[in-house]
Amino acid sequence: MLKTYKYRLYPTKKQKEKLDWTLNTCRILYNSCLVDRNRHYEETGKGLSRMTQQKILVGDKKNIEYLTNIHSQVLQDVLMRVEKTYKAFFRRVKAKKGKAGYPRFKNYGRYDSITYTQSGFGIDDTGKLSLSKIGHIKLKLHRNISGIIKTCAIKKEIDKWYVCFSVEYKPIARPIPDKKIGIDMGIKSFASLSGGKVIDNTQSPDVKAKYYISDDIQLSLFDLLETPQPIHKSEIKKVHKVYFSTENRVKSGSFQLQNRRFLGNKYKLLGFIEDIVNEKCNGFGVFCDIFAGTGVVSERFNEKNIKVIANDFLVSNFLPLRAFLGTSEIDFKETEKKIDILNNIEERNDNYFSEHFGNTFFTLENARKIGAIREKINDVAKTDNEKAVLITSLIYAVDKVANTVGHYDAFRKKLDTVQPLLLLVPYFKPKNNSNNEVHREDANQLIRRIKCDVLYIDPPYNSRQYSDAYHLLENLASWEKPLVYGKAKKMNRSHIKSYYCLQSASKAFADLISNSSCGHILVSYNNTGESKDGRSNARIGDEQIIDILKTRGKVDIFERDYKAFTTGKSYTDGHTERVFYCKVTK
Repeated sequence: MLKTYKYRLYPTKKQKEKLDWTLNTCRILYNSCLVDRNRHYEETGKGLSRMTQQKILVGDKKNIEYLTNIHSQVLQDVLMRVEKTYKAFFRRVKAKKGKAGYPRFKNYGRYDSITYTQSGFGIDDTGKLSLSKIGHIKLKLHRNISGIIKTCAIKKEIDKWYVCFSVEYKPIARPIPDKKIGIDMGIKSFASLSGGKVIDNTQSPDVKAKYYISDDIQLSLFDLLETPQPIHKSEIKKVHKVYFSTENRVKSGSFQLQNRRFLGNKYKLLGFIEDIVNEKCNGFGVFCDIFAGTGVVSERFNEKNIKVIANDFLVSNFLPLRAFLGTSEIDFKETEKKIDILNNIEERNDNYFSEHFGNTFFTLENARKIGAIREKINDVAKTDNEKAVLITSLIYAVDKVANTVGHYDAFRKKLDTVQPLLLLVPYFKPKNNSNNEVHREDANQLIRRIKCDVLYIDPPYNSRQYSDAYHLLENLASWEKPLVYGKAKKMNRSHIKSYYCLQSASKAFADLISNSSCGHILVSYNNTGESKDGRSNARIGDEQIIDILKTRGKVDIFERDYKAFTTGKSYTDGHTERVFYCKVTK
């Protein structure tokens, strides 16, 4: 038989850092193994075995030096955990009882233990725990170990560390006594034993204060203790958990949806948002991201059994959303060929794009090529989805060579971003997109026509219009070649201004909430701290958000500190990201 002995560890500061690094590296390896298995199945239609992944790991250790700093048994245990996860998934699928739960990536903090399965550990002569590649750690051995130690697991629980030994032992058969004993717990006496002995009640009968019923009147515990009953109020739940983005192994020449700089991008907050959704909204089937932006939140919940509704009013956001979330059928090999054609374009003549944005936002060579590629896309794209994919590839490539600080409100004076333009192939899973909807509409109009289980709302926070910051990409995506003016060569943007950036923002928000048809509402709203520039301060106050949401149900607030990507000259203090959750009951 097996039993577990658990002891407290007291690592030094350096040992804690080494243990944390080991946990995070194993987490990354776990996530990478999931990616490898998924990709192998998509490409071959067959699964990837643990033995095959172990052979890959051996090769990785030769090329990735830091993997050699972790004991081989610990790394192999990661592969065993991946295999167990998939076996459990297929077992649930076969049982056909409820949601099977496809294996998911581990966020930072979700991978909290490592295991030495056969060797690499022991207790030294000084009573310390010896761990290969880590060192000798102080151990509180409060009881002796009886049996043969089989495995050693190191676990982190919040900020404390523990070791768990799995021990094989032979149970000792205890003799069964012939005599029986009975105990009658009474009111007058404390107990009456079967042998006839009576144990008196030790409590004095004169002490009335210890009874809940006093002077023939039944009182509450709060009354008897003369303690006021607590008044329950909504509290802000401050979250201090640290999240790191999931590391995926992506094919060379590919890019992912999150590989784009964008104001208000929630990529680093995905774990925070997902935890709230998992806690409050279990079992949902339709997720609506009505101010989707780059779509990172939509993609987080994009699975085969979940329908995603994504919406954004800007064409430069709508087309990537359509590519990553709305394309269910695509020939990636054909797409790769067309992107090769676009990359091989050599343009030496000026065009609309180079005349307005060359030698400012881009080198003249890149600007000429961007304009030529945008024209060529209209010729080579056979379908609207294929056109969206190619334009998305161009938008992401443009972002990499732009002479800006991440947005297009202005360009940098010194033109030193000179690397050549290179389009890549977007990496996504078309099978997950078959039920999705992607819209380019006014959110307050769309909300009147859709129904969902979870409504996620991430509107603009302040008076800075996204159409100003991304006018260039909007011009490139729509390709209507409008007149431009000013130093930044901005087009007329009056038709794509958001009223959530105006003084009427609270009215627009109230209208959106009142017309929503959903079960759960999550509002992500940044307090934007206290900015020196009034334009950066939030348009809707916390009290307004709470009051509006309370018209639909009870409100909970989740908050965590967050350093946001800004427009370059905004300095803020007390910058927090808040998620207001409302369970819709009205």
